[in-house]
Amino acid sequence: MLYQGRMFLPLPPSLLLRHARWVRALGLALLCLAAMDGLAWLAAQRLLDDTLLGWTHDLAARGWTIQPGVRRRGGSLLTARITLVSPRLLGRIATPTDGARTALWGGDRLTLSLSMLHPRSLRIRPDGAQVLRLSDPSRPGSDLALRWQGQNVLAWLPLGMVPGGQSGRIAWSATQMDLQILGSGGQDTAFRVRDLTGHGLWDDAAGPQASRLALSATCARIDLPLSWPMPSALPHARSIRDAGLVVAIPGTPDSGAAAGSTTVLVQDVHAGWSTLALQGVGRAGFPPGGTADGDFTLSVEGVGRTIHTLEQAGSLSPYIGRMVAAIDRWAATGPMAGPSTSPDAPALTDRRIDLPLRLRGGMLLIGTVPVVPLAIGGFPPAFGPPAPHP
Repeated sequence: MLYQGRMFLPLPPSLLLRHARWVRALGLALLCLAAMDGLAWLAAQRLLDDTLLGWTHDLAARGWTIQPGVRRRGGSLLTARITLVSPRLLGRIATPTDGARTALWGGDRLTLSLSMLHPRSLRIRPDGAQVLRLSDPSRPGSDLALRWQGQNVLAWLPLGMVPGGQSGRIAWSATQMDLQILGSGGQDTAFRVRDLTGHGLWDDAAGPQASRLALSATCARIDLPLSWPMPSALPHARSIRDAGLVVAIPGTPDSGAAAGSTTVLVQDVHAGWSTLALQGVGRAGFPPGGTADGDFTLSVEGVGRTIHTLEQAGSLSPYIGRMVAAIDRWAATGPMAGPSTSPDAPALTDRRIDLPLRLRGGMLLIGTVPVVPLAIGGFPPAFGPPAPHP
């Protein structure tokens, strides 16, 4: 009925009939949507159950002990979720030096979700604190613990992939992640990683022209531990910005690698720290029971700006700053300048410098000059299934 002035006029019968049809159609559409959502939720829950059961059986067959914890179900539109409360996982990871390393992982919650909008992708979300403890039976007291907790931490796996699969892929992202490393003797080191993304691929049957393992990761910023001494004169010295890493392990060792060793290719690693821009490439070999042997090239830009900043703050001798300024003036006005030199070109001391880095016998060298010893153990021969109990 329509209200007009002080009178109520009845609606025409055709309009009332049309309104009733729209209401019935809307109700039928909502009912169909609810039915589809319910069926999709049940189907997704069954797929999640089958995935958890397959993972449990596969890990148990490889000698792992699984405590899935309390299981809670939930979901939203066309999406099903299973949350594991206080899950635990105990087993061994193969190493070429001492046979196996004991690994214990535990977390507050682990949520697995599957959406019918993306039916072939399984999403994993760790909530709360997650802890991984690694122990070496041959070296008591050398235990290592990793604890992380973040915001919007997600990982994606293909549906149906098993932990011991011959090949697979994974992608991950996090808005923010706090990483804490607890070493032997109570040494505590904490980092905060922001805007992390990455992905990994592996194929145990890869040929010589492919990669057995390939990893790529980038992050916008890494906040360094407050306990690390940093020069206060340098801007943003307590953070690393725009960091990235690309590494790969070839399918088979090349002709220059030792028999049975694992070759790691660092295809790109780059970062910015204060006024410096760093980039590196190289390769290293990890023989079973031996020490790492590798060759790298580290490129550094912005050395001159860094020296000038430290000299102005009184952290360096003024003679060093004067020497750098003299080199830049000589490069700008001397024989190296030339008529085609751009006025916007960086100073000579800020241009790219390539440093040859070498790993020999557990020692890091710049060219042939020893710099610092590195305690690098054996590298796992493969990324994939953990070693079963003997």
